[in-house]
Amino acid sequence: MALKLITERIPTFAPPVDNVYGTLTEITRKTILSKTANRIIAFVQVHAKTVGLLLCEPSAVLSDQPNYYPPSQWKALGEEGAVLADRFSGGLAVVNLKNPLNLDGESMPIGITLAHELGHAVQYLSKPDWYELMWSVVVRSHQKPDPALNSDADKADYDACFAKKSKWSNSPTDNEASERAKLRIENENVQVHERAVCKELQLPWRDTYYDKGKR
Repeated sequence: MALKLITERIPTFAPPVDNVYGTLTEITRKTILSKTANRIIAFVQVHAKTVGLLLCEPSAVLSDQPNYYPPSQWKALGEEGAVLADRFSGGLAVVNLKNPLNLDGESMPIGITLAHELGHAVQYLSKPDWYELMWSVVVRSHQKPDPALNSDADKADYDACFAKKSKWSNSPTDNEASERAKLRIENENVQVHERAVCKELQLPWRDTYYDKGKR
């Protein structure tokens, strides 16, 4: 399969920009100078599963809205969702052209956002059972680790989302567990994918998801 650029509107999402192919060419003009960015794109393109890529300009920017959706996200859409899950078996990456990443007081090229979101696709394609387990905590559906699917490392990451901060503290709330799972996904993506791309392009970078950036 490959990376599929979305040219028509799909349910619950903003419509794609008009000139999607020209926009993608412009976005990747500088990013392709990064070896890591090229590896990310190549990995997605040759994988057996299809990753959808939506380039859009929504009227409202929701900073807390996820921009990579694993296939399980479509379950809530019923029959329509089943069609989407089949079309985008490797998930959907959304790049909001109006919301560039800001690091060290500087707006990053949108290509960095593209590399970040496709980095999530690489995470999912490389470790789908781990990703879906963490995602279930993020969206508060809390599927339990399955010994037939999840490794001991997966279970350890899951348990860490619900661990008490100390023997005197209460168990974390669903919101706290969700944030821990989100950061487990995001920090790995930043450290493995995004940071390397930024450094290779001589741009500010961050070490963890909530870092403000540095050079």
